[in-house]
Amino acid sequence: DQLILDNQPWFIALLLGFMVLAFVGGGLGLMVSGDPLQGFVLIVSTTLILSLFFWAFVRRNQLILDRHSGTLTHRRRTLLGYRKTVHELHHLDRAMVETSSGADSDTYRMSYLLLGGMDEGTHPFTAAYSSDAGARRAAKAVNDWLAANPSQ
Repeated sequence: DQLILDNQPWFIALLLGFMVLAFVGGGLGLMVSGDPLQGFVLIVSTTLILSLFFWAFVRRNQLILDRHSGTLTHRRRTLLGYRKTVHELHHLDRAMVETSSGADSDTYRMSYLLLGGMDEGTHPFTAAYSSDAGARRAAKAVNDWLAANPSQ
């Protein structure tokens, strides 16, 4: 009766956290070795820049398809806030994989298509694209779930 997709970018969060710690350590090393101004500038500037990356890329997304309530719920959580959007499940037509072509390789994200309602159109599940197979698995899971009960 329910399908829940959850996207938690733990790897990116841990990587950015490690980078902040590394630059803070480098800045403290500069401060101890006799260059406090350069150490302070390194700590502040890299922490601010990496915090912006953290804000932009570390977002938890959850998609809940619920036959019992007849709803599609898309939840997004960031460091600064929470947003929840609810649609009628019968407006959901299908899930698809969007591709972004870069110079070196393609990246992907799962989106869902709503036919009807105030928010008719294509809606991305995540803001970021990824090079792994997660978008394909998510789209297949949604489409298989929809096909299991085509009366929705």
